[in-house]
Order: sequence, then structure tokens, then C-alpha cells
Amino acid sequence: MRYHLALVYCLVAVQSLLLGQITESFSPTEFMFDNWLGDVNSFTVNAQGQLQLSAKEGGEASIWTEIPENTKHWGIDISLDFDPSNSNQIRLYLQSDIPASEPTNALLIELGESGIMDPLRLYTIEQSDETELGQGISELGSQPSFRLKVNVIEGNLHISTIMDEIETLEGVYAFPQSSYMPRYFGIECSFTASRNEHFYFDNLVIDTLPVFDRKPPQLTDVNTRAETVLLQFSEHLDSNVITLSNFTLIPDIQVTSFRFIEEKLLQISLSPPLQPFEQYELQITDISDWLGNILDTAFIISYVPIESIHPGDLLITEVYDDPTPSNGIPEVEFIEIHSASHLDSAINLGDVTLLIGSQNFQLPDMVIQPDQWIILCDQEEAHLMDIYGPTIGIDNMSRLVNTGNTISISVDGSIVHAVDYDDSWYGDDSKSDGGWSLELINENEPCASRLNWSSSRSMIGGTPGESNSIWDEDMIVSLEMQLIPQSNQTLILKLNKSILPPEVSDFSLSTNARVTNLDLTNLISGVIELTVDPPLSPSVEHMLTIDNFRLCNSIAIASEDFSFNVPSIAEAGNLIINEILYDPVIGGEDFVEVLNTSEKSIEVSELWISNGRGQNRPIETNFTINPGTYMVLTGDRSDISLRFNVPNPQWLVEMDLPALINGEGEVILYRIEGNNTIVLDSVQYSDQFHSSLLDDTEGISLERIDPEGSSLETENWYSAAESAGFGTPTGKNSQFRTRSRLEEQFAISPKVFSPDGDGVDDFLEISYQLASGGFYGTVRIFNAAGHEISQLANNLSLGSTGILRWDGSTLSGAKAAVGSYLITFEIFDENGDTFRWQTSCTLAAKLN
Repeated sequence: MRYHLALVYCLVAVQSLLLGQITESFSPTEFMFDNWLGDVNSFTVNAQGQLQLSAKEGGEASIWTEIPENTKHWGIDISLDFDPSNSNQIRLYLQSDIPASEPTNALLIELGESGIMDPLRLYTIEQSDETELGQGISELGSQPSFRLKVNVIEGNLHISTIMDEIETLEGVYAFPQSSYMPRYFGIECSFTASRNEHFYFDNLVIDTLPVFDRKPPQLTDVNTRAETVLLQFSEHLDSNVITLSNFTLIPDIQVTSFRFIEEKLLQISLSPPLQPFEQYELQITDISDWLGNILDTAFIISYVPIESIHPGDLLITEVYDDPTPSNGIPEVEFIEIHSASHLDSAINLGDVTLLIGSQNFQLPDMVIQPDQWIILCDQEEAHLMDIYGPTIGIDNMSRLVNTGNTISISVDGSIVHAVDYDDSWYGDDSKSDGGWSLELINENEPCASRLNWSSSRSMIGGTPGESNSIWDEDMIVSLEMQLIPQSNQTLILKLNKSILPPEVSDFSLSTNARVTNLDLTNLISGVIELTVDPPLSPSVEHMLTIDNFRLCNSIAIASEDFSFNVPSIAEAGNLIINEILYDPVIGGEDFVEVLNTSEKSIEVSELWISNGRGQNRPIETNFTINPGTYMVLTGDRSDISLRFNVPNPQWLVEMDLPALINGEGEVILYRIEGNNTIVLDSVQYSDQFHSSLLDDTEGISLERIDPEGSSLETENWYSAAESAGFGTPTGKNSQFRTRSRLEEQFAISPKVFSPDGDGVDDFLEISYQLASGGFYGTVRIFNAAGHEISQLANNLSLGSTGILRWDGSTLSGAKAAVGSYLITFEIFDENGDTFRWQTSCTLAAKLN
């Protein structure tokens, strides 16, 4: 639908017309639509005193007014709270032969087109033929708000825009001589239904005399180097009248040349060079804009040497990704960066690119000194953060993702520092919900990732612009590397520290294969994917050697060798459940340790673990468990590392572990093949598996005694030794013991045992081997005085082979005294045939 609104003036407007000038401020108390003709419902005057589009649906609407003969000036404020486009655009008719859209003859300016640039475009219409004369230099594609000025000066059309009090000359064109009577000025809006109230206009001025800018150009920025000074002005300068005499530098420095980099950006060259940190007075005289407005000014400059930025010179030290609810800091997302104290000179942030997710932001020129903090946030919120220190506002800074994000700072494409964080880094569930920042712990460990970050301890939730609240220079993170063979042609290398990008030549293999490609997509996260060719054989052991690696701060890493086998599919018995912590201390995490008893490497990403009560979890991690090594599954690697001695932390695998039931429960390790479930191992555990001498089993793991023994046999499990810290995740079990074949019907091992929890001979095993099943047995233990102190079995149904265990406890549950004991083993069958066997043992203890 097309709207046409003819604009007719009230008495005041007519008087202004007779005087050669039209001014309209659109005052809501004075402006009346009663004196306007046309579809007045298409526009309104709002409470802010603006002419506002107010159409009911999408289409076009235009308003027109008669203008004085020989008009030489047009001025109007334009504001759009959307990005203009082909469907939502403005046409300002400076002059037209009729007060309607699609005139026969007109001169007009258009704003709005496809793309993101959206310059002003100047057109003429002659006998209905439209011709473009040129376009402006400003990009007005993002919610533009500006004043448009058009002057006719000495036969030329000067078009300029004013934004933030800075006037920009958009272009100068020969004023077209019209063959028609230029009688009307018009505003035409084309709009969609969603933009029908989002065009605003104000302070219309139309005059028969040019309205000149009487303000001199302003010096808005100065960038000083040893041999040059870069001067940024608020508007275009008249380059035709500038000479070397316009510049004086005191003391004893000559301005030898100058050049325009842009029409508002001027560079002067100096001789001799400025001395570092000395102060000089720069005098500028008789600099003028294109209208002859003259600038005279003098100011002090100083050259601060700028150091090249290398990895580790500039660090990301704090991330505030979820500011709500606030604990005191404004609810503003921010990133804090810090120039390292080891720098000898200042650095210029203008060389730095900030990457948030997939978006790049070039930082502005800003010289910062060593050991200085800078806050980065969105431009519109910078005024809320500058109370904490130097703050850089970034236009349309992308939002920080709460659940994880990659942030990096780079120079010329080379990463200086990077962080790939997620909510688990807080280490405190109550703080990950908002209002607390993540802080770097030790700036001397810039390449460490998760272990070098934690939540702020500041009462206000963070420390923008100052040293971090959790700073600890004694916190050292050891480098860990883990090689995971995924297939016969793909290897995954994981590191807990970030490194500089490696080369293919940094890797070598012991066989005739070689590394042909590196995928560094997840390098910031410490993950490198290697492609190998030709395919590796699964029947031999391979070795990968890495060399020439450097940490993110350029520190060299010693070469390292990794032995590995190509992974195979797990079959029943290849992997066994070797240790279980199902009742951790309050606040602690469960864990399940798996041992590879086969002679092949097994990739575990296709495996599942269940608690037997409906909670089934995929392991879903790139991890290969090699022959004779362990994998420990847990919900929090750092918790297990904190509470136990973990000799091989690279074998800790973090996952969503199903809840392990206290008291008694089940753990099942399996994989799915088509519609079939292949159980690899399962354990039905109970508190009865623990030593009866323990008053409390909280925080104590159950260890498998013999890897070759049955998972379902009670006597094959026992409490982890106290001397081993009540758990041995990623290490050999403290109660490990291999059972050899029985050479006689009955045997005990060891003859001397010491149930003191040190992991050495903590219990006595009584093994038996019978000709067949169907027997029942009773086992009694007597002290030297002949008194029965314990009974291990009473008419117990026996298999053909088995093991019974004595942990040194008495019938009352107390620990038996040191000394010699007699063990009797009576067996009988249903026919009443009875057999008796006895032997002796010694219960010992350490001497104090």
C-alpha cells in the first residue's frame, strides 16, 4: 500500500517561507496536524518532540512541503532503531517538481540497501530517468542516528553528516541545474510491517543561504612514535593550505615532511628522533577545515618505546561471563587482560586482536605499561566499569557463553594467550550460577588450563583492574601428555597445557609409517589429532616421539616417547573392574577403576557403565587403555587427585558416572553390538567385602585382590590399605595378590600375617581343592590356650575349589592378639563321611 501526505504550512510556516527559511522542531505542544493535508495517520509527533512514522502496516509513506526558491541549505536529524535495508529505507527529496512519490524531476538522497555498509547515495531524476551521482564515505548500516547537512556553495553540493559532534564530509558534487521549478522537499519512508513505527526525524531546517560550520577542526587523537606523530582530526582538513610551517616541535626537533593517510588523519615526520620518555611541546597553527575554520593549539607529547608483543607478554587474567545476580560488580560481562611485569617497555594494544568464540575484535591504539590491568567490555557498558581502572569499550562485543567459550588474544594471527573455559573451572557449584568471575591463579603458569583457574574469592565477586584474589605464585602445574590411538590411522594427543602450533616434522614413528597431517582445531583445548600413513599394524607395539614442542609462552618442552598399540574391540574378560569407591567422604566423588588384563589396546569411547538400577552411562571419551594399565572413571578428576595419591593422573577419565549405591550395589561394564549387550565385567559389591575391623568404610575403596580371580567372589575383594591412603586409583592395588594353582587339598597363605592396614599381608587366605562338589565345611580358629576365638564357616556349602579369608577378627569383632593360632577345617558330605584338616599360623604386629 502507498501513502501520500501533502504537507501544507500553518501561518508561522508561511511567514518563515516568505523570509526564505523553514524551521520545524516538531514540538508536541505547538505542532498541529490540523494544518496538514494527506494521510495524517501515517506520521505522528511523539512525546520526545520527534516526527515519527506511525503507519498501520508495511508499505510506503511520504510527506512534502513547499520550499523557497533558490534553496541553498537542507538540514534534518535522522534516527533509525534498526539496520536499514532495501525493504526499510529513506529517500529525502531535496527538491522535486511535484509533492508526490515518483516525481518526473527531482534531486534526492537515499539511505538503505542490502549488505551492512549502507552509505548515503545521491540521485537525480530527469524526465523520470534516475541517475546516481555518487555515494558517501560513512557506513550507516547499524541503527544510524545522525544529522544530515546539505549546502550549495559556489555551484557545488556539499553533503555532510554529524555523529557524536564530529562532522564528516560525505562528498562534494556539481549542483545539477534543473530545467523544472524545484518547489517541494519530501521525506519518503519504505518499510515492512515490523518497522512501521521506527523512523524518526527532527529539527528540520531549509534555507536560501548555506548554513556554514563555524567550529574549527578538533584534534581527537595523537599517536607518538620515535620518528613520526599521527594526528587524528574531527573533520576533513583543507590539504591545499597545509605546509611544514604549520607545525613546530620544541625543543630542537624539525618536522621534515607530512602526508595525509586519510582526509582526517595526518602524519608528520621528525628529525632527529624523539628521545624515549622526554616531553616535547607540539604547536599547530593555522590548520583549517574545508570551510576555512582555523585551529591553533599546543600540547605536550612524549615517546614511550613500544615493545613487540610475544606469547606470554599479555595475559587473559579474569573472565566475568555470568554477571547476574551481582555480588557488587556491575552486571556487565568483562574480560581482564594484564601486561606482564617482566616487560621492559610499554606495549600497544592496537596490534592486538581479541577473539571471542568465532568473532574477532581489533583493539584500539592504547599504550599500556608493564604490570598494568585493562578491562574489556561492550562499548555501551564501559562507563560502568571505568571506575575499576582503564577500560576499553568494544562495539557490539559478543556475549560470553556461560557454559564454555574460547577467548584468545593474538598479534598478526599468532596467539599470545588463550583460554578455553567452562563452568567446571569454578570448582564451586554455588558460584557457577552467576555473580562470580573466573580468575587466573598463577600468572607464571599462563599455559596451564583448568588447574590454573578458579572462582574469585573477592566479596564483590571479582577483581577487575587489580591483582586477582586467588593469586598464588607457588601453585605449579606439571605438564601431562596422553596419547590415545583411535584407529590404525588416527592418534589423539592430549595436553593439560596449551602449546604453540607444532609442525608435522615434530612427530616421528618407530615404524615405516609417518605423521602426514595435524588437525589443530582444538589446540587451545590441548587436543591435537594426528593422521598417520600407511595404516599402523595392530599386531606390533609402536612408538611415537615428539620433539621441538614449545609451551604457549615459548618455553621448550623436552622430547617424549609414547609406546602404544592400535586399539581393538573389547571382549568379555579383556577389561575387569579392579577398584570401587562407592561411599566417598562428604563432598567427595565416586570412582570405578578398570584394568586391561588383555594383550591389546582398547579404545573405550564405545563402552557403557551401569549401576544395575537403571542408570546407564556412555563413557564417550577419546581414551585408549593399554595392556596392563588402568582407567579410572569419575565425575571429577580434580577431586580424586586431591583426596588420593594418583600416580598416573592421565588415566583419570571424567564422565557422568552413574550413582553408586552405598551399602551394597552393582557395577556393570559393557558394550553394545547391534541389538546385543556384551558384558565385559560386573561386580555385586557390599559393605561385607570390607575388613570387619573397620568401624567406618566411608572414603575407603574396595580393591580386587587377584585380577584372575572371580569378580563375584566375596573373598576376592578387600578394603584398600590405610598406608596407601585408603585407595589406589591409577596404581597397583594395595591388596594385590596373585593366587597360584593349589598343589594340595588345603593350604594357607601367608603363614605369618599382620592385619594392620599397611597393605602387606593384611589377611590370611585358606584355600581348598576337593575332588568334587557336594561338601559342607566348618572352619574354626583356636588360640594357644585352646579357646575358640573365631569361626570362618559353619556348615558352609563348598564348591570343588574356593578360598576363605581371616582378617584377624574374633567372634566379638575385636582384633585378635599377637600370637600363634590353630586352624581346623572339617568337611563332610550328605552320606555323613567326615574329613578333618588342621594347621597353624601366626598373627604378627609391628614393633613400636
